[in-house]
Amino acid sequence: MADIPFEDKIYIVDKILSSTKENLRNRDYVIALIREMGLHNDSSINHLYSPSEQAFLKQFGMLQQPQQLADALIFLSNFVINKYIEIGTFNGTCFAFIASYLKVFNPGIKSRTIDIMVRHNPLMEVEFKKRIDIKFHTGTSDDFIGAKSDLCFIDADHSYSAVVKDYENIGKYAKLCMFHDIIDEHQTKINDGGSLRHWKELKENENECEYHEFIDHPENKSNFGIGIKI
Repeated sequence: MADIPFEDKIYIVDKILSSTKENLRNRDYVIALIREMGLHNDSSINHLYSPSEQAFLKQFGMLQQPQQLADALIFLSNFVINKYIEIGTFNGTCFAFIASYLKVFNPGIKSRTIDIMVRHNPLMEVEFKKRIDIKFHTGTSDDFIGAKSDLCFIDADHSYSAVVKDYENIGKYAKLCMFHDIIDEHQTKINDGGSLRHWKELKENENECEYHEFIDHPENKSNFGIGIKI
């Protein structure tokens, strides 16, 4: 695969799939995999990552703080997840990483990702499909209203109204609903409260549910943040 520009992404997917469950529950091991997969390199947001992550910025990287994603995935490894829906594909790298990770614990998992735009490399999609049972859909959560899943990850349009819509369309029907940017003050300022506002409202209005937050940041900044509602 020397001529494939995303060879490193395929290599990490293969590495995840060949890893033991014990290793994939080791925080340092998972953080290293996330860093190796790469963090999205965008000059407008690179300051949100901690200085220790700057060396891992890559083309087609993930918009994630490694510690937060690792902690969330290790938490999810304790649940049966046979159907995974992600809303917000972006470049497809984070979707492939999560779907691969979950497959080790749930061999029969079927994963689908939804985005209004095609922003991933179609050739990369072909390679991923050889390894994991995934589908890419161009559209919005309106196309799957009421769809049930074991896990839904809402990480698309971060405006408050869009987050609410994605939750009402699909998220609330999931056994586990995961949200990104639940503490991100930057998103709050530009998106009418965004995910942070909706997450707070869920905790207030659906207080019979469990809420788990993964917000570790090496500099203790309020950046990114992952929340899981059970």
